[in-house]
Amino acid sequence: MKAAALFTDYDGTIAPMGVPREESRVSEPLRSRLERLSARIPVALVTSKDLAFVRPRTAFATAWACAMGMEIALADGRHRVMDCANGVSSSMSEVEDLAARGFVVEKKMASDGRMLGLSIDWSEGPRVSRREAASLVSMLKGFGLYASHYEGETFVDAFCAKADKGKALVTLRRMLGVEGAVIYLGDSARDNDAFDLAEGPVGVSHGQGTKGLRCLFMVEDRDVAALLDGLLERDLEFPVHAPELRTGGTLR
Repeated sequence: MKAAALFTDYDGTIAPMGVPREESRVSEPLRSRLERLSARIPVALVTSKDLAFVRPRTAFATAWACAMGMEIALADGRHRVMDCANGVSSSMSEVEDLAARGFVVEKKMASDGRMLGLSIDWSEGPRVSRREAASLVSMLKGFGLYASHYEGETFVDAFCAKADKGKALVTLRRMLGVEGAVIYLGDSARDNDAFDLAEGPVGVSHGQGTKGLRCLFMVEDRDVAALLDGLLERDLEFPVHAPELRTGGTLR
């Protein structure tokens, strides 16, 4: 099949994990490939990050579905934010206490100033057991948020409305007028809803463990640029028959 669009996650997929937030970037070799692709087909970000964070770092993109698709912006100026009352309350003292204990609390802000969600990260902070992570999820759900944590992750995400990357993929496809095959790149179970709906679902491995990913193909993070080279060289035909791309994940 020929790719009509490339949609991709950000952290762990086209940007490295385990770096301070302010240092997060797409590498220059990968950026150059994405720029070349975006000149031919729509390239969109589908991420839990907010628009203010991800858009300046991915200027090559045609569109951005941020906060799990709660805010969507297109390079042509079209824009939408999911309605979720007044957003997330900024007066949750329990969350502020976590920040004081060494957790990193990342607020997911809409461009209109509402807080759509937040992330509580302990990758550089205290050790957190599976039970303690579940308690964090329960606390956030008690605030009326949609919270989730997957085994092996060092963070909990929570949003003020139910959203997922599959719905974001469908919305982007419609808004961008994509009628052909979508290649989707992701690295975690949070990408499964998008993997299910993409014609070319590709999991990206960076040592995080890929059991349970509902993708048909796998690629090492160091080989994503080579995969994109293959697409460009073969006139967007996918899958490319290259050693960097292998069958993997949980076959559908």
